[in-house]
This record gives sequence, C-alpha cells and structure tokens, in this order.
Amino acid sequence: MLVHELAVEILKFRVIYTFAADASDRGISAVRKQKNGFITYASRVPANAKQTYLSIEKEFLAITFAQDKLAQYLLGQLEPPATTSGKVGDSNLGKGNEHVEIAKPAGKEMQTDQQPRDQKPINSPELPIFQQITNYFGRSTLKTARLWETFACRQAYTRQQLYFLHECLRKHIFPRSVTYRPPINHPQDWVIARQNGRRMVRLMITDAHNRIRKYERIANGHREACLRKIGPDLMEQLSMAVERRVSSTAKNKKAHLDS
Repeated sequence: MLVHELAVEILKFRVIYTFAADASDRGISAVRKQKNGFITYASRVPANAKQTYLSIEKEFLAITFAQDKLAQYLLGQLEPPATTSGKVGDSNLGKGNEHVEIAKPAGKEMQTDQQPRDQKPINSPELPIFQQITNYFGRSTLKTARLWETFACRQAYTRQQLYFLHECLRKHIFPRSVTYRPPINHPQDWVIARQNGRRMVRLMITDAHNRIRKYERIANGHREACLRKIGPDLMEQLSMAVERRVSSTAKNKKAHLDS
C-alpha cells in the first residue's frame, strides 16, 4: 500500500519531484567531488583550508536536509510546496546552488531575432529618429532598424580590417593585432607559423571578404524591411542616422588599427 501511495504522489506532483530530485542529485555529486578534492586544495592553500572545509560541510548539510524534506513530502508527512504562476515555490527543496530554468508557457513565442551584443540598448536616446520609430511603429520596427544599423557598422569596421591586412601584405609585415598559436607548442611549429605569415594574412583577407558580403546581405534585408514599414520620409532620416553611426565606427576602427 505504501508503494502505491508513493507512486500516486510522484505522478501527482511529478514536476516538483523531478525538480527536487534532480537538484539534490546534482548537488550531492558536486559536493562529493569537492570533498574528494579537498586534500589537494588544502595542501596548496593551507590558510583557506578550514574555511573551505566548513563551506563544503554547510553545502552538504543543506542538500541532505533537502533530501530529507523530499522523502517526508513523498511519504505524506509534509505539505506540498506552494506554486505560483508556473514556478516552483519558495520551498526548502530548491535551496541548492543549481540554477534551474522553468520552461515558458507554450502560448508565448520565443524571440529568435535577439539584439546583437555589440549594439547599444534598444531604447537608447542617441538619435531622435529611433524614438520616433518606437512611438509610431513599435519596438519590432525599432529592432529591425537597429539590426540594419548594427550590420552596416559591422560591414564598415570589417572593411577597415581588410584595408589594414592589405597594407600589411604590401609592406611584408605581420599585423601586431593578429595572434596565432600552433596546435603543438614546439619551437619548430612556431618557426613554420612565422614562415607562413603571408599565407595566414591572405586567408584572413579572404575571410574578411566573405564577412563583408554576409553583412551586406543582412543589412540590405533589414533596410528593405524598414522601408516597407516606415515609408520613404522617415527612411531618409534613418539612413542619415545610420550613415553617421557607420562613419563613426569606421573612424574609430581605423584609429585602433593604426595605433
């Protein structure tokens, strides 16, 4: 009878059980690994050995406590943890160091067109035109405009890299800003790498050409999408803003490469 009741409880609260069991198992594995490597750590850093050992013991006790709570809950000796808005509640079952992500509801779409890292915040008050696009056409159109700006800037600084590499090839020098590490750390490998420096520069030039074509294709796609959404009048202002940003990016990149 106890086995049947346990199975019913597991099926009834399957999400909570999976979360707690997975977190506790991972936590115990991590703590056991820490305890096994403690002697090595203590021999290297004797000053912090005691503090580290106490920290590991606290983690182990916390995870053991979580396992006990899980067992009590499955046996019906503990009330189920509260849940709100699809998230696991603030129960003692989840007080490990694991970072657990809760899946989003199926009705909400995931954003696949995320903002690039090298782009300024989407609500940046840098230029009034972007604020106008946000007010009149929404954030989706603003994101399209910012993506056009981003890939246009990438195209600009890649062109500066290309000019720089051609100059290095013409002057028979290897660019200081380019580093290469052979797969085997052997003196002969480093000699071969230095001897093939011009070939490496040519390969980087080919890669720069490929990236420029890629960025140009993506930027033109976002530019056409902006034109369809905002019309020719605002498009002229947006083009001027993007050109100013592109010019500034190219200037900064050239100064960085020349320094």
